[in-house]
Amino acid sequence: MLTGVTIVDFSRHLPGPICTMRLSDLGAEVIEVEPFHDKAHSPLTGPSYPEARETGAFYLRSHCNHRSISMNLRTNEGKALAFALARQADVVVESYRPGVMRHLGLRCTLWSFIAP
Repeated sequence: MLTGVTIVDFSRHLPGPICTMRLSDLGAEVIEVEPFHDKAHSPLTGPSYPEARETGAFYLRSHCNHRSISMNLRTNEGKALAFALARQADVVVESYRPGVMRHLGLRCTLWSFIAP
């Protein structure tokens, strides 16, 4: 039904992955943008480190049929790559607090993805 539709997913919280999971079940291509974790320079805090989260049933179900890429949106290279991905997508999904995309230098509007 949604074959040929490309979705770039910047979401982090429950509604985003559930939304893109359902869209991928309908045939959309979902590219999930995950945060860059430099294990050499950032200590893992608490029991919710990525390796543990990525083996749970909910994670595996809500992220099936997704392709993923990890990038650092705080660097110019990461922002350029995110902009290029979103520019060629049909839909961009994000769930940051209000103003975070603008702070990162990326702005989403209802109709287009705009670089400042």
